Amino acid sequence: MLPKKLKLSKKEVEKVFKEGQVISGNFLILKWKNAPLQSSLFGVIVPLSFSKKSSKRNKIKRQILAILQKIISKFKEGFKILLIVKNHKKEIPLNLLEKEIIFLLKKGKFLKNG
Repeated sequence: MLPKKLKLSKKEVEKVFKEGQVISGNFLILKWKNAPLQSSLFGVIVPLSFSKKSSKRNKIKRQILAILQKIISKFKEGFKILLIVKNHKKEIPLNLLEKEIIFLLKKGKFLKNG
């Protein structure tokens, strides 16, 4: 899990959601906003339309946060990043989810070597 200091607060999530720039993939939407911070902050939204069961929504959220934790050292500083899961009725395989997250982060140039 990500440390609490690296997570977006509810107000920050709303602000990034409304005002942020967008990159879209097959399974995820990435919204971001520049911020004068020492490190980047992250948030994950899994809508009710993904699954009505909270256990499924929480599982995908934990998986995304675990992937972010794995690559946290590669991030550039100064971004507020919000990952939003698109409405898929089937479960997303973990390897595809990881590839999608890395693809979106490289596309947005949020990684130090990408």
